[in-house]
Amino acid sequence: FQVDAGMQCAADESELLPMRMAFVMASRRAQLAPPIDGVTVDTKDAARISSDTLRALRMGFGAKLCIHPMQVAGVNAVFAPSEAAVAHAHAVVQAMELAQGGVCVVGGKMVDAPVLLLAQRTLQRHAWALQRS
Repeated sequence: FQVDAGMQCAADESELLPMRMAFVMASRRAQLAPPIDGVTVDTKDAARISSDTLRALRMGFGAKLCIHPMQVAGVNAVFAPSEAAVAHAHAVVQAMELAQGGVCVVGGKMVDAPVLLLAQRTLQRHAWALQRS
């Protein structure tokens, strides 16, 4: 794509952000699973794979392609929620159950249906991470 478009991307590939977001939005509009982000060509730089994977997660991608076995652990680590994120997600789900679906507060922040959906996705990613280990 980069060659076809005549692009000369920098190392962070910021030029590709609009296209990445278009993939995510097209998947949502078509009610498909989140798309899979493309590869990081640097197979040895753990910080780079982590940074690229964090970007993919923040943008709404559901996974990231790996081109070398050394990349797998870093990608899995990013897509596996932290213990704090899992604990917060459980707290959100519990609070919403107690509020019977109404708006409530967890940790000083408002919780409503979209926050509940994000918490449920976090718990789903956690379940997938447990299956991998």
